[in-house]
Amino acid sequence: MTNEEFESLSLYEKEQYIWSQGKYVDFREFPEVTLQLYAVGKRFYEVYFVGEDNEITQIKEIGLDDVMKFYGGEGEK
Repeated sequence: MTNEEFESLSLYEKEQYIWSQGKYVDFREFPEVTLQLYAVGKRFYEVYFVGEDNEITQIKEIGLDDVMKFYGGEGEK
């Protein structure tokens, strides 16, 4: 699936795609949001969980450079 095809999906369809095709990699936490990183083939996606109910508000592709920066130990978690 191309990024353009992924972006055209509804949030629900993105969730189903990530849950069925993705592999959990890591997470980052902030005061109001938790980001979970998933790998699907050679692509990476961040799932945004917000609030006490952990509502998913967005899922977006993240490039390998940012994965290495934010999750690979080169930057702050």
